[in-house]
Amino acid sequence: MISVSGIPGSGKSTLATALSDMLSWPVIRFDDYEALTAMHPSAVVDWLDHGAPLSDSLAPGFRQAATLAGPEAILDTPFGPLWPGLGEAISVSVWIDCPFDIALARKLRTLAQAGTSDPGFAGWLEQWLSAYHLSTRRAYLDISERARPLAHCIVDGTRPSSDSFGDVCAHLRARQIV
Repeated sequence: MISVSGIPGSGKSTLATALSDMLSWPVIRFDDYEALTAMHPSAVVDWLDHGAPLSDSLAPGFRQAATLAGPEAILDTPFGPLWPGLGEAISVSVWIDCPFDIALARKLRTLAQAGTSDPGFAGWLEQWLSAYHLSTRRAYLDISERARPLAHCIVDGTRPSSDSFGDVCAHLRARQIV
């Protein structure tokens, strides 16, 4: 199992998809299960104040889907090997280093493209941006401080995605995974 981790907007999905195309392994995407962005910002702050414990309530069904996928799967998750019950199954953990401003711009672009037809999107986005400095940025710092040190391979998220893909492929070849 390979985990591709980084803060939201760092390029996890792009890299995970490229790896999936090369290896013909399924991608289990945290975003398909996550409930964190639906939480009120004060609940996120409370979660952070209590040590940001990872649990199935943050992404109902994620761990089960990853476990069912088996050892030949790619996890697209900000938390990588930190996720309870999955860390020991991950043979390679990739971290994408990306400055917060670049990641935020990418995430906003993606959210805007996806939410343009949703009448409630503007209100949700306004609430999310208003709380960015109180909860979201703090969560990104926490993820970076806890997951990055566990990575086997760290790539530069400011470089073209093809460069990151090449770096990860070289790492996988060196570890005789491909």
